[in-house]
Amino acid sequence: ILPQAATLTLGWAVGNQGSKSIMVALNDKTIGTTAKHQAQMLEEAWQYMEQVSDKITFALAPGQHTLTLKPMIESGDAIIWDYIKLETTACDTN
Repeated sequence: ILPQAATLTLGWAVGNQGSKSIMVALNDKTIGTTAKHQAQMLEEAWQYMEQVSDKITFALAPGQHTLTLKPMIESGDAIIWDYIKLETTACDTN
């Protein structure tokens, strides 16, 4: 059975203060970290918090797995999750 290509999309609000990123682990092994985002107060945004979307692509073998998402907050307030989406496609064998 071949692994699949997987894309994890994280939608989240950075908060009103500080610098943040998100570390992603698959079965306790780090597979990526989002870009670091600096909070900005945006008048047009919900609660004045900037909404961001980050993608991490990785190989995913068939079976059960555990994804761990760990906010890396260097300073400031907490993040707020908007959505988490996992998409898979079969890898090409040619």
